[in-house]
Amino acid sequence: MDYEKILIWDGKSYINVPKWFQFFSALGSYLFKNRGTKTNVTHIAVSLPGTSVVQVAIAAGISNVIFNRRLYSKTHANRITSLPKGQMIYFIKNDKRVVYSFEGISPQHPVFKEERCAVLKTKDVREYVPERHWSRLQIAMETNTYKRNKRVEGFGIQSPLLEGIYGKEKLLKATSEYSTEFYIIGNQLKINEMAEEIKLKIKNIEGCLNELLCIKTSFRHSYFHSEMISNVGKLPNDFELEAGLPVVFTDSSSYLNHYHHFETHPSIIILNRNDSNDRNEEVVIDLKRRIIQKDTVKMTEEVVKELKEDGYFPPSGIELMIWREK
Repeated sequence: MDYEKILIWDGKSYINVPKWFQFFSALGSYLFKNRGTKTNVTHIAVSLPGTSVVQVAIAAGISNVIFNRRLYSKTHANRITSLPKGQMIYFIKNDKRVVYSFEGISPQHPVFKEERCAVLKTKDVREYVPERHWSRLQIAMETNTYKRNKRVEGFGIQSPLLEGIYGKEKLLKATSEYSTEFYIIGNQLKINEMAEEIKLKIKNIEGCLNELLCIKTSFRHSYFHSEMISNVGKLPNDFELEAGLPVVFTDSSSYLNHYHHFETHPSIIILNRNDSNDRNEEVVIDLKRRIIQKDTVKMTEEVVKELKEDGYFPPSGIELMIWREK
């Protein structure tokens, strides 16, 4: 999402999207792109002092990845993996374009063992670029071309705001795949109301954050890629759980009531320190149990460093833990 072009309403006027909102969106994007494998799943726990907007900021970051990957991520990845050795390639690093020679594809990144990477080389430096950053690789000389798929009949996303952010072509592409891509578990009424109240603006087009979240059964448009589940009660009898999809637990109740359904799913667990301390403490105890009893790899420092390199800095007052769990 191009945050430099998008404004958000602060109750008095439209302002630039706050850095903390950008960070949590980036955290959601990270989980969606780096969920791990079926047997080695990524989890993120966040403790913070009382902002309820974090949950929708995370969901917005996931939605952003979904829209942006529709047109070119797989195609671009295929082009990178098919490059010949010695091909000149650019890597956009710290807002600068650096020239490298393409060496090949490694099945493992030195840090993130489950992720392949592109190996680039200059005279003095060898760079290992994980697949999550291949969008920042540019092939210096275009030798392969591809044709985009034909336009999808029907336009299932009636949103001038989203069209302003992504363009109609990406939205048309998205409407070819109506399926749940991630789950949000929490107080459904509050989440919907909050997402409706958060106003966005791009150019002279106004809309609300709920348009971006694309929640199933939402009245906004017929297209969906997320599904909301109540943080209380049982799952509906007709609920069809899709394996391996990321889950956003928006509070302690969401986690305690539904974690057993999503043990093998990548997840973000949000703990608001202004909520009931007893419930939060139950979650903390259970997370400690999981980390002690299961085979886990802590990743907090590596991921935070990566986010900082991309310009996303953790806001003050939060506690963050990221790990992979078998």
